[in-house]
Amino acid sequence: MAPTPGSDVAFQKRFETALMLKLKGFAVVPENIEHDDQLFPAANCGYGIVEFTRKSGADLIVLGTQGESNFHCMLTGSTAERVLRELPCSALVVQSPS
Repeated sequence: MAPTPGSDVAFQKRFETALMLKLKGFAVVPENIEHDDQLFPAANCGYGIVEFTRKSGADLIVLGTQGESNFHCMLTGSTAERVLRELPCSALVVQSPS
């Protein structure tokens, strides 16, 4: 059976709405702090962060780390480390409390 025309678009819209709700639940941002929550499709996290930063003209980006093991980082490097090498702006990296 063929998909209903527009069903993929409707699914994508529902998915994006659910994702934005999840994103907004990560942190409470005071009203006096200017920020922008956006979804930006990309092949992987690191590439997406760098490309979004370039296209948006952001002057600061805040990244979180997950505290990966040193051994894992030696082999693969963390997303934050890879992004920091290519970012066109300043970055604030916040370490996970765990």
